[in-house]
Amino acid sequence: MLIKFFLLFLFLYNNSVFAESYIKNLEIINDTGKLVQYHVEIAKTNEEQTKGLMHRLDLKKNGGMLFLFDTEKKASFWMKDTLIALDIIFINKNGSINKIHNNTRPKSLKRIKSKGEVLAVLEINAGEAIKNNIGYRSFIDLEKFISSY
Repeated sequence: MLIKFFLLFLFLYNNSVFAESYIKNLEIINDTGKLVQYHVEIAKTNEEQTKGLMHRLDLKKNGGMLFLFDTEKKASFWMKDTLIALDIIFINKNGSINKIHNNTRPKSLKRIKSKGEVLAVLEINAGEAIKNNIGYRSFIDLEKFISSY
């Protein structure tokens, strides 16, 4: 009987953890007008945003994490407990690119900041922004993410 309760608890716990992990496809129109898709986890809550991609050993190709804020704000990130190099893309409310920080250094304490207020930040594998021609003329439609949360 005790085993049944334990298995039920484990099942419910795993489902609640999974329910908090939002995964969506993010479409980017890159600098050459080509569509690039990323399979991203959405970090919406303060807890999810604080944890981010910390302690992970890898990130799948064309995978990433989208930090979606309730309102526009000046964003600041660091790599203290992040073990993989990333490209960090700061996104304005209108979907334009605010700033791109390429090839961050894992475990660095250096602050990586937006140029003013942004509504979202995308973290992807280091080198993918350049490889996929993601730059200051790129566009990321945030509307479907805003309406989903």
